[in-house]
Parts: sequence; structure tokens; C-alpha cells
Amino acid sequence: MFFLAYTYKAPIAQTYGKRLVRNIDETLDLKGLKQCIRECERRGRCKAVNHCRTNLQCELLRESITNISELEENDSYVFVDMDLQTTVCKGQMCQFCNCSSLGGLLAIVIFSVKDCPLSFRYSSTLNFCYIKVDNSDEFDGAQAHCKSIGCRLAVLLTMDHIMFLISEWNAGYLTNNKYRIGGQWNSERAEWLWINGNSVFDSDHLNKTDTDVNSYQGDLLWHSTWKLRDTNTGNGEHYLCEKVL
Repeated sequence: MFFLAYTYKAPIAQTYGKRLVRNIDETLDLKGLKQCIRECERRGRCKAVNHCRTNLQCELLRESITNISELEENDSYVFVDMDLQTTVCKGQMCQFCNCSSLGGLLAIVIFSVKDCPLSFRYSSTLNFCYIKVDNSDEFDGAQAHCKSIGCRLAVLLTMDHIMFLISEWNAGYLTNNKYRIGGQWNSERAEWLWINGNSVFDSDHLNKTDTDVNSYQGDLLWHSTWKLRDTNTGNGEHYLCEKVL
């Protein structure tokens, strides 16, 4: 597999020895080129990347270019335009991707871009995109704010989701040891439910005995020690919004 490069107006997808020095939203260390591209794919606002081959530094860009002259010369870097990202592959690979024929056995594969915003945190393993909100609110107010930014209160379907957040806490990304999430007691069904209608506790995903949920009323919190805890509906708590991808 290799990348094609074009000159504008047949726009470039990847250009070696070039770098865009403006519009850098985020810089990530120790990322290979493929990892850098994947990090950009996961963020909706990321339009291009600069990748430094000498120190494996990845720069995520919120805008791309309209002319190749906007790039500066730098032998250490490769510039990749995500909107025009292409690769050449064998024709049989097109059953797995969105392809356009180039003739013969070649095809252009257009990469999809996931819509996890740059300001959010993302787990590629879980395809889970979230942001913490450090203002305190009760359930309805928290859910209304999440909806206003195109999200929902976070749904933690598996223990892997809970442990991912614990790793975020241990790494210092989460600064509070508990956050309101999108689980509530449903009196009609007499069980804890996520806001998407799924049961919180079942044999395939989460076991209640692994948590500190002891009551049959109120809402759920993620907790860095107890994994999940219950809280009164009217309590003001910090909360997590999830961008559903």
C-alpha cells in the first residue's frame, strides 16, 4: 500500500518535505505517521496533519490549504490533507471500502473521518468519545447541556468503558473522582437503565456486585474507586457528555 501525491489543483493528499505552520490545534508526541492520521480521523475538526519523521511528533491541523505554496519547506516533515487522503490498493479490496476505479487493478480508497471533536477524549478500542463538564448540575440540567453540544450523558455499557475512565483518572485527564453519567432507576421496569434504554446490569456487560450501587432510586455516577455509585436525582454533580459516533 502506498500514497498518491498530486499538485494543486489536482490537490495533494500527502507531501514529503513540507509543513503547514499555522492552524495547529494539538501536538501529540511519539506517533508514527499512520497513528497520526488515525488520531486526525477521530477528531471531526481535524482537516490535515504535519508529521515529523525525526522525532515522531504529530501536529493536528484545524484547516488545510488551498494552494501548495502555503506549505513551507522542511525535510523532516510530511504534510497530509485528510479531506483528500487517498491510497492505492488492489481492486479486490474495494469490497471493504469506498472506491473509485483508476483503471486496471488500481482504485482510490477514500478514508472516512470520525467525528470526535479535538477538545474531547477518545478511546479507539471502545470507539468512545467524551468530554468532562466540571460545572455541577442535576440529571435533567446535565442532559440538557450535553444535548446542546450534540451529545448525551455518557453511557458506559461495559466494564471496559468504566476501566477506561479509571485510566483517564489515573493519568490526570479526569480531575474529579466521580461524575454523573446517563443511568437512572426506572420504577416502571424496576431496574437501572441507561438513557438509550439498555439495562445497566446484565450478565453480558456489568454485574451489580462489582459496583457500589445499593439503592433502587436516583441516578448513577461513575466513580474512580467504586466504578458505579448511586446518587439522588436532585444532587448537583460534575458530569460526562458522550459524543455518539
